[in-house]
Amino acid sequence: MKKIGIIILVLGILCFVVGFFNSDFYWLLKIISFLLLGMGILILTISAVSKSEEKKKLTKEFQIPLDAADDDLDNYLWSWLDMGDNKVCPDCKRYADMEPASFTEWIQNRSEPSRGDTACGDKCRCALYPVDLIQVSTGDNKAMHDLSTKLNDLIVKYKTATNYAKLPKEYYAIDNFKGQIKFLTNFLELNK
Repeated sequence: MKKIGIIILVLGILCFVVGFFNSDFYWLLKIISFLLLGMGILILTISAVSKSEEKKKLTKEFQIPLDAADDDLDNYLWSWLDMGDNKVCPDCKRYADMEPASFTEWIQNRSEPSRGDTACGDKCRCALYPVDLIQVSTGDNKAMHDLSTKLNDLIVKYKTATNYAKLPKEYYAIDNFKGQIKFLTNFLELNK
């Protein structure tokens, strides 16, 4: 939208210059040039306001500190996160194995995978993310599946043993599968 505003401003200036040297259509070109200049300024203003609103929305939703309108992305280390399944292309696997680097490093030396420069192209499900701001834990999908299955089995045993009572508040305070499994195992052993 910013480019369109700049193009309209340039056209307005061009009309003004042509009208200045062409006395036959001077007033018509002057009116058109002022209209184009006004429209260009309006579009640039709308573009700046919408960018500011978008920045506020991102800051509010994701709590990411955005310093300026042209945020310096090199303040953060960036890493490539692949989906971890058998549908990941070789490029994404290679990018995921690389060490975190600055945004400039990703764009200039490694190419920018988020732009669709990978073998999977537009169908890519992987992402470039700021390591400093977002904590991502990648793990073995099979191990996570086994843990969640074990947890579900323990929840069924708990519900059966307690006559379908709600899980205690302490259970929800635990933020990982292993801790929840240990809690339920201890509870079931104590209440045999």
